[in-house]
Amino acid sequence: MCDVLVSHGAEYTIVWWIRATMDGRVAVATLDGLSVWLAISRYCSQRGVLLPLLWCLVIDDLLARFSEVGVFVQGYTDDICLLAVGKFPNTVSGLMQWALSTAGIWRNEVGQSVNTDESGLVSYTRKRKFQGFFEPQFFEVKLSLSGSVKFLGIILDSPLTWRERVEVKVRKAYNLLWDVRGGLGSETHGGPLALCRHRSADHLSCILSMGASKSSA
Repeated sequence: MCDVLVSHGAEYTIVWWIRATMDGRVAVATLDGLSVWLAISRYCSQRGVLLPLLWCLVIDDLLARFSEVGVFVQGYTDDICLLAVGKFPNTVSGLMQWALSTAGIWRNEVGQSVNTDESGLVSYTRKRKFQGFFEPQFFEVKLSLSGSVKFLGIILDSPLTWRERVEVKVRKAYNLLWDVRGGLGSETHGGPLALCRHRSADHLSCILSMGASKSSA
């Protein structure tokens, strides 16, 4: 992080102060009078805006590299979505593999860890046959095509019908309605049950509209 600050032209005093907050810290665990001391070399304060700012400076370099290799990129905190567009399947595969290889080079440079278990690959096309398409590798893990992928809590299915997302949210709201009903009883005519239905309908509309955009001419 300090190297990124220097590359962005931060003053030496600020860089030295941030390094001092991360180095020289000690964690102590005590149990039954026995204490264990451990020096912490990778730490940053979780309070305030310092940690998000430093992370934005670090990840900004990776986002810029993705843009240079010809893929569209969207990032939010530590979640990144890549979109490769092309007329031929082998072109799309090559672009995605190039981008994933770029991420591997960046990780080795900054020493960051990447969770490949939460990475997914989905195709958006009307073609039924992918002649020339190959599944890219992400840190020696081959990404297989799936029918849907989850990004920032939103389920994006391959046909872009939103059916899977709606079914999941409706199922959760339905279970929530019955849980609340069991706690309030079965009174009607404006009683607890009617209030439960009203609030559940409001809650369902909120969770279903999450991630949706509305535009007006």
